[in-house]
Amino acid sequence: MQTTVKLFILSTLAYVSTVGLTQNGVAIPTAPLPTATGNSLLLVLAAPKPGMDQAFESWYANHLVEFTRIPGVLAARRNRLLPLAAIGITLPPSLAMYELDGARLDQIDAEVASRLKDGRISRGEAVDYAGIITIKARPLGPALFARDVPGAAPEPLGSEGPVKEYQFIVFSDPTTSDVEKQYNDWYDHQHMPDVLRVPGFVFAQRFIVTSASANSQTARYFILFNLLSRDLSATNAEIRRRLREKITVPTTTMSNGTASFMEPVGPAVLASGG
Repeated sequence: MQTTVKLFILSTLAYVSTVGLTQNGVAIPTAPLPTATGNSLLLVLAAPKPGMDQAFESWYANHLVEFTRIPGVLAARRNRLLPLAAIGITLPPSLAMYELDGARLDQIDAEVASRLKDGRISRGEAVDYAGIITIKARPLGPALFARDVPGAAPEPLGSEGPVKEYQFIVFSDPTTSDVEKQYNDWYDHQHMPDVLRVPGFVFAQRFIVTSASANSQTARYFILFNLLSRDLSATNAEIRRRLREKITVPTTTMSNGTASFMEPVGPAVLASGG
């Protein structure tokens, strides 16, 4: 486990320096790492109870630390979903993402249950537990970086203000099972490179859902884009212009999905063990 964590930390530092997530020469500390292809990604969508936003935020900061003490949980990061350009079903506003060792999923599940029972993972009084959505997924392949896409423009959009980091998550499915191969071919070889050519986009990685809570209405596939922008509205307008003008090539094989921009809530938390 210690070797795995050390490699994860080294990979994170290498990633930040390689893709150039810097502002005035200083690395942006919240920069996420693409999920290793042998691992899984756990998404937890949650909301606070009415009037308990501050207590929810305080509990969650400690919760990420508690969760990353579980052997096999490699890292955790929390995002806040933004209303800008959100489409599809309405999702809870907080999305926590946990990278899990793909070889230890059963052990992790058992350990979570044990720690919830004995209090090593605390339950938050401010959490609307009835509305929590959990999704476990595996990567369909390694991340694709904009630096490897011909015609990509790394400079973030916006003429003023600080560079900020965002993510864009899109859930979708093929229209029918008959076109699933065409849908995946279009996504991998056409759509991902097309979107990564939008100025400021850094990388993209696709996932397929392996399990989800009964209340999840999201699609079986999703993609995570990481991007930088000085003006997210300008970035969104550029995405829509390229779609409208078919610079981003459309397809008839994808059903309507759910999408949202997200901003990080604090830095990523790496595994601590114990």
